[in-house]
Amino acid sequence: MADPIVDLIDLKLAVADQVNNRELESFFPRFVGMAEAALREILYIWEYKNQDFPGLYDTTSGTNWVLQRHPQVYLYLVSKEAAKFLMNVEMTQAYEALAQEALSRMRSYDDAGRWYNGVVSFGSAVMP
Repeated sequence: MADPIVDLIDLKLAVADQVNNRELESFFPRFVGMAEAALREILYIWEYKNQDFPGLYDTTSGTNWVLQRHPQVYLYLVSKEAAKFLMNVEMTQAYEALAQEALSRMRSYDDAGRWYNGVVSFGSAVMP
C-alpha cells in the first residue's frame, strides 16, 4: 500500500513516482499552481461550500483541507500537469480520467455530507 499523502513533500514524491521522473522538482510549483487554479475553477462552477483554500505553497504546513480530505484529487491533477509538461499524451489522458473520477468522488462526499441526517418536510409532515 502506498504511503499516505499528507503534505507538499509527500505530494512531490508521489507525483514523481506517478510520472516516473524525479527531475521535475524545479517545475513542481508551476504544476501545483496550475492544478490549484483548475481546482478553484471547478469548485466555483460546482458552487462548492469551501471553494476557497490556501495554496500548498502559501501555507507553512504545506497542506490544506483539500489535500487532507481528498489527496487523490491533488495527486491526479498535479500528475496531469507534469505529464503535459513531459508531452506524454497517453499519460496526460490517463491522469485526466483519474482526476475526473477523484473529483466525482469529492463531489459525492460533499453531497452526502450536505444531506446526511437532513430533515425533509412535505407540507405539514416532517420526516427525519
